[in-house]
Amino acid sequence: MKILLAGYYGFGNLGDELLAQTARELLSAKHTVTVCRARRNFLFLLLPADCLLLAGGSLFQDVTGRGLSVLYYSAWACAAKLFRKKLFLVAQGIGPIRAPLNRWLTRAVFRRADFVSLRDRESAEFLGLPQSHLTADLLFAAKLRTLKTAQRQQAKTAPLPVGAARRRQARAARRRQIIVNLKKSAPQILTEFQPVYLAMQPSADWGRPCAPPDFAAARLAVGMRLHFLILAVLHNVPAVGIAYDPKVENFCRKFDLPYVTLDELERLPQIIRRELAKPAAAKKRLAVLVKQERRLAREGVKVLLEKLNG
Repeated sequence: MKILLAGYYGFGNLGDELLAQTARELLSAKHTVTVCRARRNFLFLLLPADCLLLAGGSLFQDVTGRGLSVLYYSAWACAAKLFRKKLFLVAQGIGPIRAPLNRWLTRAVFRRADFVSLRDRESAEFLGLPQSHLTADLLFAAKLRTLKTAQRQQAKTAPLPVGAARRRQARAARRRQIIVNLKKSAPQILTEFQPVYLAMQPSADWGRPCAPPDFAAARLAVGMRLHFLILAVLHNVPAVGIAYDPKVENFCRKFDLPYVTLDELERLPQIIRRELAKPAAAKKRLAVLVKQERRLAREGVKVLLEKLNG
């Protein structure tokens, strides 16, 4: 089968590029896989394909991308069905979706898909789908060599005492409030912990480019991006989430990780101090949870491959 693999690829976001690499490795043994990295080439690449596969990420949401992401990826899905291609929506995370039209459109697209798997219960509840559609984020199915490939593509960095990933996410009024809250904790964080700021997507984040080797030397990871936190736990590094989005909060709850909202940033020094003081047993507990999630990811991949091969 000829598969067109599409998503938020080609924009220098480490998490999404890892998703693309992982999906391609998992599928290419028995299928011809083409990755769509330039959006202007989408229709040109779709026409010879048998299947459009949207893999991973939060593609169906309307809080970033000027609120147009739902419309954009729905148009791709509709084009696939119009040209009689199979539509696979794999390890998707839904939302946040605020506009009623976007909520209706998202549900309509997923109802017409040939295959659906979801990375969290909240997405399944939103779509009204049974728990049997649940899987893990596709990054949990990544092989070690996939992370090594990403290492070669990212800038080499020094060992870190604390790693932090930040996003320029909030709108102007909200940003001012975040800065006020951050100023209360920043002096303590900078003087006591000496963090190094890492960018998952250099064009949108502050800091130097993040690469998987950074986690090998980190004692703690503090981040806003979901895949930053996933990379941390995959390397058995304790993490603290900054929950700007429900998906980050849901992930932290699932892995029993502490988190703060954007209104609670002044609590960060206290939480970082507490997490650094935790005994080694806490890392063992984290390793068990990651093992369970990796098993769930492998099961999800097995079901996906059976559907494609059938």
